[in-house]
Amino acid sequence: MKKYISLVIIGLSATMFTSCKKDYTCTCSETVNSVSTVVGTQVFHDTQKNAQSKCDQLATSDFGGTGAFVSCKL
Repeated sequence: MKKYISLVIIGLSATMFTSCKKDYTCTCSETVNSVSTVVGTQVFHDTQKNAQSKCDQLATSDFGGTGAFVSCKL
């Protein structure tokens, strides 16, 4: 019995310390002259931290010098 309890504890400990990969949807919007339009979405199958980082990389502060801005949210 003690052997089985030890195995259960080890199994639970292993699952508690693993990263949970899920599907996270990043939605990007373009804003031109205060008008915002959704331009696309992308799904990342990763941890939330990594998906947020990838989503943030898609955003631009000034798209091609036109004054258009792209913001992305997870």
